[in-house]
Amino acid sequence: MKRAVLIGLALTCLAQASYAWLEATEKQCEDRYGTPTAQQPSLGSDKTLSYWKDDVHITADFVKGKCLRISYGTRSQTTQAEIDTFFKVNGGPMVWTHRKGGGGGDYARTDRFAKATVEMGYGGGVTFTAYEWEKAHDQAIKDIETAKQAAEK
Repeated sequence: MKRAVLIGLALTCLAQASYAWLEATEKQCEDRYGTPTAQQPSLGSDKTLSYWKDDVHITADFVKGKCLRISYGTRSQTTQAEIDTFFKVNGGPMVWTHRKGGGGGDYARTDRFAKATVEMGYGGGVTFTAYEWEKAHDQAIKDIETAKQAAEK
């Protein structure tokens, strides 16, 4: 029994060391993956960085230096083991449950910090989004709309 607990703990630590997670800093991601490829920031993000790790494409959106949205995409058929790993590293002690009103691939974390969407099949993966990122995204849309209206006057 003790051995099983130690093995489980080691696997959890390994999973956490292999992939970035929600609320990771840019430095933590860079330490884990090396120099990232910058992308055009997503609406609501201050910075969007892209990485490759173990044939998994990772896109991390940062707001004020913290990763508040992260996507994991695979080159081939996404396996259940990969999905389980992505959920473990982005849940911490929290549990993910199906979201009410969502589809079969929509999940929410029990602490109401984030939601997740799973896409199965080739090139599928998981996107984890902190609700704080959604607020920044919505505000960015409002700011663009306000600026557009001001320019039209």
